[in-house]
Amino acid sequence: MNHHWLGVMEGLFKFLSTSPTLVPFAIGENKLYLCKLSFQDFYFKYFSESPLMTKQVRFFGYNVAAL
Repeated sequence: MNHHWLGVMEGLFKFLSTSPTLVPFAIGENKLYLCKLSFQDFYFKYFSESPLMTKQVRFFGYNVAAL
């Protein structure tokens, strides 16, 4: 995710507005980390217990670890 590549962000928003097969669990360093829905809680909890997480945010209805 980078403001220089707005087409990528537009495609992401279109993708997440449908019934996506991948959902976000973390964001940071110009990256959005996605996983299958069945693993979203696992990865979010893993990063939320890590010193890498700076805060929790909501993104497209999901709890996401801001790194």
